[in-house]
Amino acid sequence: MVSIIKHYFDCTDNQDRTIIIYVATLKVLGIGIPFCSYIFNNGETTREESRLQKVPLKSSGKTRISIPALQVTGAWNTNDKCISEILYSRAGKQITWNCFQPRSEVRVHIGSQVFEGLGYAETITLPFHPRRLPIDLLLWGRYISPGYTIIWIEWQGAYPLKKIYVNGMEQGDAKIEHDKITFGNLSMTLHFKKAHPIKNNPLSALANRYPFLKYMFSRRFLSSQEIKYSGTGVLIKNDEIIDTGRTLYETVHWKR
Repeated sequence: MVSIIKHYFDCTDNQDRTIIIYVATLKVLGIGIPFCSYIFNNGETTREESRLQKVPLKSSGKTRISIPALQVTGAWNTNDKCISEILYSRAGKQITWNCFQPRSEVRVHIGSQVFEGLGYAETITLPFHPRRLPIDLLLWGRYISPGYTIIWIEWQGAYPLKKIYVNGMEQGDAKIEHDKITFGNLSMTLHFKKAHPIKNNPLSALANRYPFLKYMFSRRFLSSQEIKYSGTGVLIKNDEIIDTGRTLYETVHWKR
């Protein structure tokens, strides 16, 4: 019996810097294995650190994180109402997505460096082994500015799914493409600009650091490829630019 709870936090600032923090627990036969990590990209290079360590999360409108082993502390102060969905339900098992901070004001310390910007936070609960995910391709991302929050999730494969929100309102007619998202009912398009990969690795990169994972996940599954992009978003309505902000998005090619 395998299950995963993954808490995800991010922050992008006006200097093209990106920070992602993960706090997760992998449960195997009822035994919890804690995990925490951060990814930091300065616009050119990426640094990544991780530990098998439990991290308490303090939340009451503002979520605080402290990971002394990684020299990381941070605070996410929410500006928007949360969005929650059951993404998958079958045989009594449900994948739940709780976007508890669609847009946040963030302050993060990594060592002696301090970063401030807008960010995002969510929790995914997966009550079964991830190789059973009925997905071939996962598209996920967010666009954040002072005036707009856009979030998208798309699954392609045996269980297709698409969830796209603009300022908390679901947009069922939206279409995701590699360089833009179009919103027919809103007569609006989000264009991805100056996007650069900040992570491009198979899942086996994590298993190489923690070899016990190779006994829990097949070689094929660990060959699943994850690519994360950070960049700028330009929102156009009726041929006019109405907003600019920061995008952070990923594609994951699942191999089961």
